[in-house]
Amino acid sequence: TGLSHLLALSGLHVAIIAGVITVILFPLVLLRLRWLRTLMAIIFLWGFAVMTGLTPSVVRSVVMATIFFITYSIQRQRSPLNSLCVAALLILVFSPSSIYEVGFQLSFLAVASILLFAEKLNPFPRRKSLLYGFAAYPSVTLAAMLGTAVVSAFYFNIVPLTFLPANFIGALLLPPILAGSVILLALNAFGFHCGFLAVCVDRMFDILYSSAGWLNSLPMASLTDVYVSGFILFACFLTLIPFALWLYKKRMVYMLATLVCMIFTVSTSVLADSDYIDGAEMFIPRSRQHTSLLIRDASKLHIITSAPQRMHEELRDDYTVRYRRYLLTRKIDSLQFRTASSNMVDAVEVDGRRFALICSSRQLSALERGLTADSSCRHLDYAVVCNGFRGDVVRLAELLRADSILLSADLNSRLHSRYHEALTEGNFNVRSLKNSPFVMQTESQN
Repeated sequence: TGLSHLLALSGLHVAIIAGVITVILFPLVLLRLRWLRTLMAIIFLWGFAVMTGLTPSVVRSVVMATIFFITYSIQRQRSPLNSLCVAALLILVFSPSSIYEVGFQLSFLAVASILLFAEKLNPFPRRKSLLYGFAAYPSVTLAAMLGTAVVSAFYFNIVPLTFLPANFIGALLLPPILAGSVILLALNAFGFHCGFLAVCVDRMFDILYSSAGWLNSLPMASLTDVYVSGFILFACFLTLIPFALWLYKKRMVYMLATLVCMIFTVSTSVLADSDYIDGAEMFIPRSRQHTSLLIRDASKLHIITSAPQRMHEELRDDYTVRYRRYLLTRKIDSLQFRTASSNMVDAVEVDGRRFALICSSRQLSALERGLTADSSCRHLDYAVVCNGFRGDVVRLAELLRADSILLSADLNSRLHSRYHEALTEGNFNVRSLKNSPFVMQTESQN
């Protein structure tokens, strides 16, 4: 329903906490110690930021609040966009890699969009304070979604369609919920118990939770399995430029430019959706718990794994989330699991290349007795040695005559080093999968 930004630690929480702190410290204003109240409020907010792990969204909010308090106390003009840029620079100076984090991107895009679009989307002027304040709830939500919806779809493949009513209810209820909770904590700390306030906070949360659940149950509450490419992401942000110019300038040429950009973006999305990658693909992802061969066959993904059958559902859930974008781009609608045999070598052929999982010493014994699933197992392109094998790896390589021996990431470190050293001394082609996955693709565009 698009309520995650209300539940995540962000600017709304910082603003509410700042408001509660300034109210509690109001007696300092009466004592003409306004500067002390400002200093204590800033210290409290940075303490909150440290307690929450200095996440980008909280640091951004606390930096902007700090600048607000300082400019207010020295009676200087405030610039929210400048404050936002200062917050971004401060975070990136100490942690440059934060720019690649989803939380950083969504947090700054949401605030930038609100600052740029919210007031222009509000149909009422500021002089009509009551109507302006009431309309601010949907206009702020819509402004935030303009900057974050496509990015959210890019990362999470979902677009909520009931975000306006959900956020309207959430924005009304969350401030009294959080403020009431802070008051309850403060009263409990001094030994006072206010049951009535606790019931009120509980009821408000129930309303928020049940309304979100009801909105989510509506037909077409959200678009799922949405794939957004990097080019589409760029095109959507490009569309926002003439749209912003139209909001500020109100010239028809900018509206026409916005429509042209929208048509281009939609048509590109449709054409990109019809373009898929064909050809054979096989992956061995890194995992310290098991080894799996992921083989794509048209709209199906076959997973041959060393994990027992009881783990298949867990793996299905894990792969469905972890490889969501891959499944969408390949239009894969089915995941089929099979546990590799631990009694004999069973080869799998992918585009003319044969693979086999070696996950038990019994497979070596079967080879020595001449037992294999088929004759092709006597010559493999890749033999993947994984956890569970404790035999003579050199003897295994001699019997299989594999072009390459792959040492899986789930192997014990000591065994991994010993196998690698023995195979290298025996002049066998060996590769470790501990630091990188195995990828085999033969692609053709259709």
